[in-house]
Amino acid sequence: IEIVNFSRDKKQDERKVSLQKTLFIIFDEMSGVNSTEKNFKYGNNFVKTIYEFAEKNNFQLYLNSYSTSDNTANAVPSILNFNTNKVTKNFRDSHIKESNNTYNEYDLIHNALFDKFSSVSVLQNIHLNFCNNQNVTKCYQINPYNYYENYLNGFKNNILSRFLSLWKLDGSSSSKILWKFSRIIGITDSTLEPEAHKIFLPTIMDEIKKDVLDNKFDLVFAHILSPHIPYGFNRQCDYDGRKSSFNTRMTTQEKYIQHNIERICMMRVISSLINELKNEINYEDLQIFFMSDHGSRITNKEKFSSILLTKKKNQKFKTIDATVSVQEIIKKSFDKD
Repeated sequence: IEIVNFSRDKKQDERKVSLQKTLFIIFDEMSGVNSTEKNFKYGNNFVKTIYEFAEKNNFQLYLNSYSTSDNTANAVPSILNFNTNKVTKNFRDSHIKESNNTYNEYDLIHNALFDKFSSVSVLQNIHLNFCNNQNVTKCYQINPYNYYENYLNGFKNNILSRFLSLWKLDGSSSSKILWKFSRIIGITDSTLEPEAHKIFLPTIMDEIKKDVLDNKFDLVFAHILSPHIPYGFNRQCDYDGRKSSFNTRMTTQEKYIQHNIERICMMRVISSLINELKNEINYEDLQIFFMSDHGSRITNKEKFSSILLTKKKNQKFKTIDATVSVQEIIKKSFDKD
């Protein structure tokens, strides 16, 4: 199976790596603090949750951050290449290309952020392949042919979920019908992306934690297809596959409400990761960037609104009210030459 997964040794100065450790996560399709969703049910809960998280863990919280593009294949290369301008066709063509890998859509050609580090661990998804950069020493991608024992409560971990998902991956018409029907009647879940990036969030977070603690890497980077649609969380932040089957039938208001639930659950996932890291390392030295590639795109109002949380060494909690792009802040943080 042509899934990009590798780990190769690269001789490192472990002391240097540990002192420069950076965690950089892009959560796909997660609207920011002051997006339209805050005016709907559970919106205040999300705002309260993200404020409390930022204050407790000494993040700078950007209240009005946005992305310069509502398209992942434009927004992410812009973030990683410090491009604060509107993406042109020339920029896109020179920074990404269609992938030859069966299970990736695009390959990144240039990655200025990775070039600034010596050993990079990547957790990626089917949409964008980051692992061709020479500084990537570990590449991890969820493989639907593998078994994962760590998953969200509520996931229907049965033989039929796995069988129909893998059959659907083969692309036959009958498999797609059965894959969809069995999910609608509630006997299976999809183990394919993007659903897999919600179901296996515990596995993903364990992998990130392991690599942050490992002094082989000075940058741990992840692009996670969550809270990206299809929806999947209930109020208890357990997985409910029925939501992924019926999200297209939701009204706009119902989508706003569900996106708030999804955002709250993602903050719980992030908070759990940070709490675990605090118990294992000198947290004050860790540099962290959490962001989204773009907003929920429920309507045109939420296309660009994106979360942005940053933490640098020995930093204290602060809220930033200015309207700034994710691309601008990342450029200021890394592109100092």
